[in-house]
Amino acid sequence: MLQKIHANQFFYLHTVTFDQKILSTCFSELTFLLFYDLFERLDENNNVSLKDRKFYAHFFSYSCCGVLVTWICEGFKESAEEILSKLMPWRRIRNFLLPDYLKARQIKLFVKKFDR
Repeated sequence: MLQKIHANQFFYLHTVTFDQKILSTCFSELTFLLFYDLFERLDENNNVSLKDRKFYAHFFSYSCCGVLVTWICEGFKESAEEILSKLMPWRRIRNFLLPDYLKARQIKLFVKKFDR
């Protein structure tokens, strides 16, 4: 997605310059649904309340939106790959070091950690 946005920088820069809420609203709604779905699938035992799941989805959605809007407003100084590497450095390490069964357990523990 970031590569497509970068390829169409002129459009996105003018959209954000004209009305930042247009992009922010659309992107936040999309990422909220993705994060909510992710947390729902990871929480097999329903340890996280619906209210908390929504909170976490909104939190990560707004965070990603803020990074996206800042990246656009600052003129795409970094490549899409650089932005992604900053957002998910733990993913590369986890995928390299942990076998699949431990990855699934780590994700479950991550969700439980934030349920406190």
